[in-house]
Amino acid sequence: MTDDSYDDNPWQDWLNRYVLTRKDGLWLSDGVDRPALDVMVNLIEEGEKSLAIIGDKAKLMNLICSDSGMGKEIVVNALWTSSDNVTVGITSSLVSPNVFEALAKKLIEEEPFFAWLPNYGESDDGSEYLHDRKDWGLPWVVCPERGGRLDEEDPLGSIKAMHRPHFIKYINGTFSIKSNDPFRRIWQDSSGRKVVRAEAWGCWNKYEDEKCPSGVRLVCLDEFLRGVLSRLDKDLLLLIKLRRYEERTGSMDGRFSHTIAVVQINKNMELAYHKGAVNKVHENHK
Repeated sequence: MTDDSYDDNPWQDWLNRYVLTRKDGLWLSDGVDRPALDVMVNLIEEGEKSLAIIGDKAKLMNLICSDSGMGKEIVVNALWTSSDNVTVGITSSLVSPNVFEALAKKLIEEEPFFAWLPNYGESDDGSEYLHDRKDWGLPWVVCPERGGRLDEEDPLGSIKAMHRPHFIKYINGTFSIKSNDPFRRIWQDSSGRKVVRAEAWGCWNKYEDEKCPSGVRLVCLDEFLRGVLSRLDKDLLLLIKLRRYEERTGSMDGRFSHTIAVVQINKNMELAYHKGAVNKVHENHK
């Protein structure tokens, strides 16, 4: 009986649970990558009194800068969980050089729990929408958030394959980059050179209590980033945010702690590091 259903099309809603997430016949497992070596790092270290999130500048910078077979790369967006259960969030925005210092100061002085940069979401039809009109320059990354269906329970798959970030249409069109991969892994410029890479990794097993590390990253060549910043006359504002949740015993509530940093990259590819809170415990106010 479906007469009492709140859904306008209850049979179709029920059937959708038993079909693949994608309409092209590919499984989520087809779009899952192996995690890169530079994300397989521990982000907890010995503190003065107990374990703490890392706060060392070099270690934090390693989360956004690397060298690979493609050349020198910059991570401009990421969300992943380390093997020692620290959530890594990297977000970015294009801002005018004359306002960068004020924005960086505002981010660093913000309570770390609430420090963030806006990005775009993506509807099922491919249209883009801004999550918030917070005045942080030009958000340039789309972070899709889509639910899975039958193959989400495939132990070799992960819904992260559908959550790969990518640049907004304005950037793709202006700088003539496109992807021919159904999962939008690699983006090429008009000459065919691979300039942007989107990664997604992880697995899912409903029979295991321990979570499988998973995540997504958007990585671009420094030459591509230089071209974007030069042509648009912008600086890149990067926010690195590490979050740890500790479960407590008995009647004690769990607690969050954070390390944050802001990085500036100008059109000459010069980097400036702005230190923020290190392993700061978030105080819950009830």
